[in-house]
Amino acid sequence: MRNTSRNDILKIIAMVTMLVDHLGVLIFPELRILRTIGRIAFPIFAYQLALGYRNTSDRKAYRKNLLIFGLIAQIPYLFLHVNLEPHWLVFNVILLFWFATFALAACDKARDYFRSENKDGGKILLGVLFSLITLGLALLPELISLLISDIVLSYGTYGMLMILMFYLAKQNPFKIVIGFLILSLVGVLNYGIFILYHSSDYTYFEVLQHLDVVWNNVTTTNDGLRTLEGYFFQTRSLMAIPIIIGFEYLKPKLKVNKKIGYYFYPVHIAILVILKVLLDAFA
Repeated sequence: MRNTSRNDILKIIAMVTMLVDHLGVLIFPELRILRTIGRIAFPIFAYQLALGYRNTSDRKAYRKNLLIFGLIAQIPYLFLHVNLEPHWLVFNVILLFWFATFALAACDKARDYFRSENKDGGKILLGVLFSLITLGLALLPELISLLISDIVLSYGTYGMLMILMFYLAKQNPFKIVIGFLILSLVGVLNYGIFILYHSSDYTYFEVLQHLDVVWNNVTTTNDGLRTLEGYFFQTRSLMAIPIIIGFEYLKPKLKVNKKIGYYFYPVHIAILVILKVLLDAFA
């Protein structure tokens, strides 16, 4: 796949499908198709974050923008629920992207130490250390949610691992497809483990000893694997992969303002929340 730092067609597709998804959350919750279409958005945004971080000339400014817009977006995001009840400890996806940049930075450090020309035992140990830091940062959202279930970072560890997968795949179609398939399976199992842990008297380690129960729940809930419903619903995001690969090969020429994605996120959520309030008021 040809190297590129921007693909604004993909950005527009991601924004449109995200809007459709949020319409399904707030305005038309009975239309499941809207949430299905919305599964396309996150992988494209995750892919573009991986590219953007790799190619930006100012990583500090890149990270700063993510934090600023993530904090701004958090205000309307609190009410992004069908009943408009605020979820104070649920954090939006831009904050996930901001947090992910630290894992990407640690990943770069690990790779630099492993690839050093004058490699010695100390550099190998540092490479291992930064690899563990990278993994630890990726797992941290899940660990926090296990300890305090009310604290949720949107897409959590699943999202962190997806961003790292795109970052390490370096736009290689084969690596992207295989990585995404593996991640989808791991994500399904992890979600099954998470739900059983919080809905039973099992300790976390006891849940791990009952993976047969987890797998049975995963595959039978709402027809599971057959319909890609229930625990498998997020795997519908596989639809994004041919879109990502296809548009990067075709490379259509279209440029929009670099920050349009930042502005679009909080603005469209705020508009939908206001619309939902008005619809409920006149219902």
